[in-house]
Amino acid sequence: MEDAKGVYTVKSCYKALAANSQLAVIPFWTKAWKFMLPPKIKTFFWQLCSDSLPTHDRLRSRHINVPDHCQIYYHSPTTFLEWLEHIFTTKTNNAVCKIITICWKIWDARNEKIWNSTILPAPFICHYALNFLFEWSSVHTTANPIDRLHAATTWSKPPHGLLKLNTDAAIDQSNHNMGFGFVLRNSEGCFIAACRLPWNGVYRPDEAEAISIREALKWTKSLQFDNIQVESDCQLVVNGILHDFDLASSLQLIFDDIRKIASSYVNLSFLFAKRSANRVAIA
Repeated sequence: MEDAKGVYTVKSCYKALAANSQLAVIPFWTKAWKFMLPPKIKTFFWQLCSDSLPTHDRLRSRHINVPDHCQIYYHSPTTFLEWLEHIFTTKTNNAVCKIITICWKIWDARNEKIWNSTILPAPFICHYALNFLFEWSSVHTTANPIDRLHAATTWSKPPHGLLKLNTDAAIDQSNHNMGFGFVLRNSEGCFIAACRLPWNGVYRPDEAEAISIREALKWTKSLQFDNIQVESDCQLVVNGILHDFDLASSLQLIFDDIRKIASSYVNLSFLFAKRSANRVAIA
Protein backbone atom coordinates (compact mmCIF):
# COMPACT_ATOMS: atom_id res chain seq x y z
CA MET A 1 0.00 0.00 0.00
CA GLU A 2 3.00 2.28 -0.46
CA ASP A 3 2.89 5.30 -2.74
CA ALA A 4 5.11 5.84 -5.78
CA LYS A 5 8.03 6.69 -3.50
CA GLY A 6 7.60 3.54 -1.44
CA VAL A 7 6.19 5.43 1.55
CA TYR A 8 3.05 4.23 3.33
CA THR A 9 0.52 7.01 4.00
CA VAL A 10 -3.18 7.19 4.80
CA LYS A 11 -3.73 8.49 1.28
CA SER A 12 -1.93 5.56 -0.32
CA CYS A 13 -3.94 3.13 1.82
CA TYR A 14 -7.20 4.79 0.80
CA LYS A 15 -6.29 4.62 -2.90
CA ALA A 16 -5.43 0.94 -2.60
CA LEU A 17 -8.68 0.11 -0.84
CA ALA A 18 -10.69 2.20 -3.31
CA ALA A 19 -9.09 0.39 -6.23
CA ASN A 20 -9.98 -2.99 -4.72
CA SER A 21 -13.55 -1.89 -4.03
CA GLN A 22 -14.01 -0.94 -7.67
CA LEU A 23 -13.41 -4.57 -8.60
CA ALA A 24 -16.28 -5.69 -6.38
CA VAL A 25 -19.78 -5.92 -7.80
CA ILE A 26 -21.88 -3.01 -6.54
CA PRO A 27 -25.47 -4.11 -5.73
CA PHE A 28 -27.94 -2.76 -8.26
CA TRP A 29 -30.21 -1.36 -5.56
CA THR A 30 -27.60 1.13 -4.29
CA LYS A 31 -28.66 3.26 -7.24
CA ALA A 32 -31.71 4.18 -5.14
CA TRP A 33 -29.56 6.43 -2.93
CA LYS A 34 -29.45 8.93 -5.81
CA PHE A 35 -33.21 8.92 -6.33
CA MET A 36 -35.36 11.83 -5.17
CA LEU A 37 -37.12 9.97 -2.36
CA PRO A 38 -37.89 10.79 1.29
CA PRO A 39 -35.03 9.69 3.59
CA LYS A 40 -37.28 7.30 5.52
CA ILE A 41 -38.19 5.49 2.29
CA LYS A 42 -34.52 5.24 1.27
CA THR A 43 -33.73 3.80 4.71
CA PHE A 44 -36.58 1.32 4.41
CA PHE A 45 -35.37 0.26 0.97
CA TRP A 46 -31.80 -0.23 2.20
CA GLN A 47 -33.10 -2.40 5.06
CA LEU A 48 -35.29 -4.34 2.63
CA CYS A 49 -32.51 -5.11 0.17
CA SER A 50 -29.89 -5.84 2.84
CA ASP A 51 -32.26 -8.22 4.67
CA SER A 52 -32.36 -6.00 7.75
CA LEU A 53 -36.12 -5.51 8.14
CA PRO A 54 -37.63 -7.24 11.21
CA THR A 55 -39.57 -9.78 9.16
CA HIS A 56 -40.77 -13.02 10.75
CA ASP A 57 -37.95 -14.96 9.06
CA ARG A 58 -35.42 -12.50 10.40
CA LEU A 59 -36.88 -12.58 13.91
CA ARG A 60 -36.98 -16.39 13.97
CA SER A 61 -33.28 -16.44 13.02
CA ARG A 62 -32.72 -14.56 16.28
CA HIS A 63 -34.77 -17.13 18.20
CA ILE A 64 -37.77 -14.85 18.67
CA ASN A 65 -41.06 -16.72 18.80
CA VAL A 66 -43.32 -15.36 16.03
CA PRO A 67 -46.05 -16.96 13.87
CA ASP A 68 -44.79 -18.98 10.91
CA HIS A 69 -47.39 -17.68 8.43
CA CYS A 70 -47.04 -14.67 6.15
CA GLN A 71 -49.11 -11.62 7.11
CA ILE A 72 -49.48 -10.57 3.47
CA TYR A 73 -49.46 -13.60 1.21
CA TYR A 74 -47.01 -13.45 -1.66
CA HIS A 75 -45.73 -16.27 -3.87
CA SER A 76 -43.48 -16.09 -6.89
CA PRO A 77 -41.07 -18.45 -8.66
CA THR A 78 -38.41 -15.72 -8.44
CA THR A 79 -36.95 -14.08 -5.36
CA PHE A 80 -37.85 -10.54 -4.41
CA LEU A 81 -34.38 -9.22 -5.28
CA GLU A 82 -34.52 -10.93 -8.69
CA TRP A 83 -37.86 -9.25 -9.38
CA LEU A 84 -36.51 -5.94 -8.13
CA GLU A 85 -33.41 -6.15 -10.31
CA HIS A 86 -35.68 -6.74 -13.31
CA ILE A 87 -37.61 -3.58 -12.34
CA PHE A 88 -34.40 -1.54 -12.07
CA THR A 89 -33.20 -2.65 -15.50
CA THR A 90 -36.50 -2.34 -17.40
CA LYS A 91 -38.26 0.66 -15.84
CA THR A 92 -37.51 4.37 -15.77
CA ASN A 93 -36.18 6.00 -12.61
CA ASN A 94 -39.56 7.67 -12.13
CA ALA A 95 -41.34 4.32 -12.24
CA VAL A 96 -38.80 2.75 -9.87
CA CYS A 97 -39.37 5.59 -7.37
CA LYS A 98 -43.08 4.86 -7.41
CA ILE A 99 -42.56 1.11 -6.97
CA ILE A 100 -40.16 1.64 -4.04
CA THR A 101 -42.70 3.94 -2.37
CA ILE A 102 -45.46 1.37 -2.85
CA CYS A 103 -43.21 -1.28 -1.27
CA TRP A 104 -42.71 1.04 1.70
CA LYS A 105 -46.47 1.45 2.07
CA ILE A 106 -47.00 -2.32 1.80
CA TRP A 107 -44.61 -2.76 4.73
CA ASP A 108 -46.54 -0.09 6.62
CA ALA A 109 -49.82 -1.91 5.83
CA ARG A 110 -48.30 -5.15 7.06
CA ASN A 111 -47.45 -3.49 10.39
CA GLU A 112 -50.96 -2.01 10.61
CA LYS A 113 -52.40 -5.51 10.30
CA ILE A 114 -50.08 -6.98 12.93
CA TRP A 115 -50.26 -4.25 15.54
CA ASN A 116 -53.67 -2.62 14.98
CA SER A 117 -55.61 -5.43 13.22
CA THR A 118 -56.34 -2.98 10.38
CA ILE A 119 -56.44 -4.36 6.86
CA LEU A 120 -55.78 -1.79 4.13
CA PRO A 121 -57.05 -2.67 0.63
CA ALA A 122 -54.48 -2.86 -2.16
CA PRO A 123 -55.96 0.07 -4.17
CA PHE A 124 -55.76 2.31 -1.10
CA ILE A 125 -52.12 1.32 -0.48
CA CYS A 126 -51.13 2.20 -4.06
CA HIS A 127 -53.04 5.49 -4.17
CA TYR A 128 -51.75 6.56 -0.74
CA ALA A 129 -48.16 5.79 -1.73
CA LEU A 130 -48.35 7.71 -5.00
CA ASN A 131 -50.10 10.66 -3.36
CA PHE A 132 -47.45 10.75 -0.62
CA LEU A 133 -44.64 10.76 -3.17
CA PHE A 134 -46.36 13.42 -5.25
CA GLU A 135 -46.89 15.75 -2.29
CA TRP A 136 -43.36 15.21 -0.92
CA SER A 137 -41.72 15.89 -4.27
CA SER A 138 -43.89 18.99 -4.76
CA VAL A 139 -42.47 20.47 -1.57
CA HIS A 140 -38.84 19.39 -1.91
CA THR A 141 -38.02 20.13 -5.51
CA THR A 142 -38.98 22.31 -8.41
CA ALA A 143 -37.72 19.74 -10.89
CA ASN A 144 -39.68 16.69 -11.98
CA PRO A 145 -38.20 13.73 -10.06
CA ILE A 146 -41.35 11.69 -10.74
CA ASP A 147 -44.10 11.73 -13.30
CA ARG A 148 -46.43 14.04 -11.43
CA LEU A 149 -50.12 13.41 -11.62
CA HIS A 150 -51.86 16.03 -13.72
CA ALA A 151 -53.03 18.91 -11.58
CA ALA A 152 -53.94 22.49 -12.37
CA THR A 153 -51.62 25.14 -10.90
CA THR A 154 -53.87 28.09 -11.75
CA TRP A 155 -57.65 28.25 -11.81
CA SER A 156 -59.09 27.38 -15.22
CA LYS A 157 -62.57 27.85 -16.63
CA PRO A 158 -64.80 24.80 -16.90
CA PRO A 159 -66.00 23.68 -20.36
CA HIS A 160 -68.94 25.51 -21.89
CA GLY A 161 -72.20 24.70 -20.14
CA LEU A 162 -70.55 23.57 -16.89
CA LEU A 163 -70.02 25.23 -13.54
CA LYS A 164 -66.92 24.87 -11.39
CA LEU A 165 -67.25 24.48 -7.63
CA ASN A 166 -64.10 25.10 -5.57
CA THR A 167 -64.11 23.95 -1.96
CA ASP A 168 -61.70 24.26 0.95
CA ALA A 169 -61.56 23.67 4.70
CA ALA A 170 -59.83 25.60 7.49
CA ILE A 171 -59.17 24.23 10.99
CA ASP A 172 -58.90 26.36 14.13
CA GLN A 173 -57.45 24.04 16.77
CA SER A 174 -57.31 26.71 19.48
CA ASN A 175 -61.08 27.40 19.32
CA HIS A 176 -61.96 23.81 18.43
CA ASN A 177 -63.90 24.62 15.28
CA MET A 178 -63.59 24.62 11.51
CA GLY A 179 -64.81 26.61 8.53
CA PHE A 180 -65.65 25.68 4.94
CA GLY A 181 -65.58 27.88 1.87
CA PHE A 182 -67.38 27.26 -1.45
CA VAL A 183 -67.20 29.33 -4.65
CA LEU A 184 -69.20 28.61 -7.80
CA ARG A 185 -68.24 30.10 -11.19
CA ASN A 186 -69.40 29.52 -14.76
CA SER A 187 -67.58 28.71 -18.02
CA GLU A 188 -66.85 32.41 -18.53
CA GLY A 189 -65.13 32.61 -15.17
CA CYS A 190 -67.92 34.79 -13.78
CA PHE A 191 -68.93 34.56 -10.13
CA ILE A 192 -72.24 32.76 -9.56
CA ALA A 193 -72.46 32.15 -5.81
CA ALA A 194 -70.34 31.65 -2.69
CA CYS A 195 -70.82 30.36 0.83
CA ARG A 196 -68.87 30.32 4.08
CA LEU A 197 -69.98 27.63 6.53
CA PRO A 198 -68.77 27.55 10.18
CA TRP A 199 -68.53 24.14 11.83
CA ASN A 200 -68.25 23.19 15.50
CA GLY A 201 -65.64 20.57 16.38
CA VAL A 202 -62.35 19.58 14.78
CA TYR A 203 -61.64 16.70 12.43
CA ARG A 204 -58.51 15.44 10.75
CA PRO A 205 -57.47 17.53 7.69
CA ASP A 206 -58.50 14.85 5.18
CA GLU A 207 -61.86 14.41 6.92
CA ALA A 208 -62.38 18.19 7.00
CA GLU A 209 -61.71 18.44 3.24
CA ALA A 210 -64.15 15.60 2.58
CA ILE A 211 -66.83 17.21 4.75
CA SER A 212 -66.29 20.46 2.87
CA ILE A 213 -67.08 18.73 -0.44
CA ARG A 214 -70.11 17.00 1.03
CA GLU A 215 -71.56 20.22 2.43
CA ALA A 216 -70.77 22.09 -0.80
CA LEU A 217 -72.77 19.53 -2.79
CA LYS A 218 -75.69 19.92 -0.38
CA TRP A 219 -75.47 23.68 -0.85
CA THR A 220 -75.44 23.61 -4.67
CA LYS A 221 -78.26 21.05 -4.62
CA SER A 222 -80.37 23.36 -2.47
CA LEU A 223 -79.77 26.10 -5.07
CA GLN A 224 -80.83 23.66 -7.82
CA PHE A 225 -77.54 23.85 -9.71
CA ASP A 226 -76.28 20.93 -11.82
CA ASN A 227 -73.58 20.17 -14.43
CA ILE A 228 -70.75 20.87 -11.98
CA GLN A 229 -67.02 20.20 -11.77
CA VAL A 230 -65.99 19.94 -8.11
CA GLU A 231 -62.37 21.00 -7.57
CA SER A 232 -60.37 20.34 -4.39
CA ASP A 233 -56.70 20.67 -3.43
CA CYS A 234 -56.74 17.44 -1.38
CA GLN A 235 -55.76 14.66 -3.76
CA LEU A 236 -56.24 11.90 -1.19
CA VAL A 237 -59.89 12.89 -0.81
CA VAL A 238 -60.49 13.20 -4.55
CA ASN A 239 -59.04 9.73 -5.13
CA GLY A 240 -61.05 8.36 -2.23
CA ILE A 241 -64.28 9.64 -3.77
CA LEU A 242 -63.46 8.30 -7.23
CA HIS A 243 -62.29 4.87 -6.01
CA ASP A 244 -64.22 2.85 -3.44
CA PHE A 245 -61.48 1.51 -1.13
CA ASP A 246 -64.00 -0.10 1.26
CA LEU A 247 -62.26 1.20 4.40
CA ALA A 248 -63.80 0.75 7.82
CA SER A 249 -63.22 4.36 8.83
CA SER A 250 -65.03 7.64 9.41
CA LEU A 251 -63.47 9.00 6.20
CA GLN A 252 -65.05 6.19 4.21
CA LEU A 253 -68.47 7.09 5.66
CA ILE A 254 -68.03 10.66 4.41
CA PHE A 255 -67.03 9.33 0.97
CA ASP A 256 -70.21 7.23 0.95
CA ASP A 257 -72.28 10.34 1.77
CA ILE A 258 -70.63 12.24 -1.08
CA ARG A 259 -71.28 9.44 -3.59
CA LYS A 260 -74.91 9.24 -2.50
CA ILE A 261 -75.42 12.99 -2.97
CA ALA A 262 -73.49 12.90 -6.26
CA SER A 263 -75.86 10.25 -7.64
CA SER A 264 -78.68 12.83 -7.51
CA TYR A 265 -76.85 15.08 -10.00
CA VAL A 266 -77.18 14.68 -13.75
CA ASN A 267 -73.59 15.70 -14.49
CA LEU A 268 -70.99 15.87 -11.72
CA SER A 269 -67.23 15.28 -11.73
CA PHE A 270 -64.37 15.63 -9.25
CA LEU A 271 -61.00 17.22 -10.00
CA PHE A 272 -57.77 17.72 -8.10
CA ALA A 273 -56.01 21.10 -8.29
CA LYS A 274 -52.96 22.44 -6.51
CA ARG A 275 -53.59 24.86 -3.68
CA SER A 276 -52.48 27.76 -5.86
CA ALA A 277 -55.45 27.05 -8.14
CA ASN A 278 -57.88 26.79 -5.25
CA ARG A 279 -57.12 29.99 -3.34
CA VAL A 280 -60.51 31.53 -4.07
CA ALA A 281 -62.19 28.93 -1.83
CA ILE A 282 -59.79 29.13 1.14
CA ALA A 283 -62.09 29.34 4.13
